[in-house]
Amino acid sequence: MVLTQVWAVLLVAQLLQALRGEVAARAEVDVFDVSLPLLVRHLPRYARHAAQHGGDPIAAFVADGRRLGFIRPSRRLTILVPAVPPAAWIPPPADLVLVRTPRYANRKPGPRGATA
Repeated sequence: MVLTQVWAVLLVAQLLQALRGEVAARAEVDVFDVSLPLLVRHLPRYARHAAQHGGDPIAAFVADGRRLGFIRPSRRLTILVPAVPPAAWIPPPADLVLVRTPRYANRKPGPRGATA
């Protein structure tokens, strides 16, 4: 029962992220510029209105998004790094040791916590 609930939550989360991506694509903004909590709260209202009057709830959400604050610049930290051209990459030396012998600080092998 718990496993079914976990899968249901993961499925709903994926669907909401897909809707967020669709709204961002139609609004031509970054995905993080679309507020997920506001999307979850207000999109059902847009869906009901679209079902009654015929129309696209996502298009209506995008149309009202900036005015109502659903779509706004993200405040998350974006890390900008310089682009390194592939020609500047240097392969590692052929004699570089990639795996080393483990050290166990002179511990005796055996089950953890076992007394001799």
